[in-house]
Amino acid sequence: MAYKSYYTQIMWLFCKNRIDVPLLYHAITVAQIKSWSGIINFSHRTKIMVLQDVVSKYADNFLFIDSDTHFFKNCDSIFLQISRGEIIFNKCENKLADNQGRINKKLKRFFTKQNCFSTILDQTIFFDLQLTICNTGTIGFNSKYKSILRKVAQLVATLYSLCSLFVMEQVAFNYYFQTVKKTYPIRKVHSPLLVI
Repeated sequence: MAYKSYYTQIMWLFCKNRIDVPLLYHAITVAQIKSWSGIINFSHRTKIMVLQDVVSKYADNFLFIDSDTHFFKNCDSIFLQISRGEIIFNKCENKLADNQGRINKKLKRFFTKQNCFSTILDQTIFFDLQLTICNTGTIGFNSKYKSILRKVAQLVATLYSLCSLFVMEQVAFNYYFQTVKKTYPIRKVHSPLLVI
């Protein structure tokens, strides 16, 4: 029987209300969250660190979902897509150049002023305003992409230190995953998802 791994701060809730799915629970402590937020104290960095932790323990297909994402029917079809090497994100929000939201206007201004960066793992990273930004409330990928997570963490540290917008984690995931795979939308399953 295949187990799914579940990281949570509220272990008591899930243990109390057991569902009929084989799950392995990993409790996350306050100290771990503080450590995973890093020296930049960026709470959204925790998502990257959870994913790094899980890929260091398991080799398979991974699906990260935020606590506000729910499935109303079986999600095996999503795992099948991931097993074929597809990368799953939540809905596509728009290209950097086109998105008109308040936060995204700040993001566009930032990348218009500076679009070239370097990290310890990559000497030069160029941002094009045509980069499509997808919501990372859902991220699905298989083991062959696990090395990307270190690059995502490095890029987040670089970007967030220059512009402390909470969406920098989203930008870094989108940049690296779209570098390795082309983006295309899929049909709605339970909520809008995007496969690349």
